[in-house]
Amino acid sequence: MAKNKEENFWQGMFFGGLLGGIVGLLLAPQSGKETRKILKKKSKNLPEDILEKKEQVVSKLDDTVDYLKNTSKAITEKMKGGLEEQEQQEEQEEIPENPENSETQNLELEIEETQDFLEEKEDKDTKKE
Repeated sequence: MAKNKEENFWQGMFFGGLLGGIVGLLLAPQSGKETRKILKKKSKNLPEDILEKKEQVVSKLDDTVDYLKNTSKAITEKMKGGLEEQEQQEEQEEIPENPENSETQNLELEIEETQDFLEEKEDKDTKKE
């Protein structure tokens, strides 16, 4: 049943797009010849526009990766500082470690995994260049 609904959705999208395109061309304020001329002009600039957009996206992604790296490093340093303080307090109080309280360990693992992922992404990006 779900597959049938999905097929109907995509068929509706296809025919809706086709019908919208036809209606748009028929109701356009200029003639078909003028419309084709406009489309031809815009299609000449399309590769340049795509490359420009690609460069913008790559630049934003690089900025985001740098931001995430810096943030994760700062969080890691804060976590390490907090862990050192916690260890000192535990030594002073001689409280046994609670295995249920592994939230800090989980956060450290997540931070390390994030850093590894970002480093791999950066390595892939530098290999592409």
